[in-house]
Amino acid sequence: MTNGLHVISLKVLDQPGVLQRISSLISRRNFNIHTITAGATETEGITRITITFWGDDNTANQVVRQLDKLQEVKWIEELDKETTLLREIALMKVQAKSPEERADILNFVNVYGAKVVEAVKDGLAVEVTGGPKKVSSFIDVMETFGVTQLVRSGALAIERMGEVKY
Repeated sequence: MTNGLHVISLKVLDQPGVLQRISSLISRRNFNIHTITAGATETEGITRITITFWGDDNTANQVVRQLDKLQEVKWIEELDKETTLLREIALMKVQAKSPEERADILNFVNVYGAKVVEAVKDGLAVEVTGGPKKVSSFIDVMETFGVTQLVRSGALAIERMGEVKY
């Protein structure tokens, strides 16, 4: 049994209350959702939901089996972390108390491939996108300058198209 982060991807009918039924089913069984995201797909009327949670393989299998019983669930799969593109986004306001600090922040923004989305006299609003470890690392670095506000998405996941050629 591997205890680790599991990624479940579902395609569900785009109807009121579906997300609530899914999260309720999971919480009733005393499983803790780490992240959950939902959004439109390439098919009208179908929403993709990505759920991540920590647990062992038996827990993951049980979650998949239980969710698959819901009428609104049209497709469900646990994604293999080795063959899955996993991305998050974080937006944060960072203090820049001096020109030197601003230059340091901009240097880290460049190194991490982040983006400044707003700049004011004493701070910057910054966006970073990437895998969960990259996003967490960037947040840790920015906290040394003083993060005054932070919002982070849950994971978005999609399987790779095939063998990576680059």
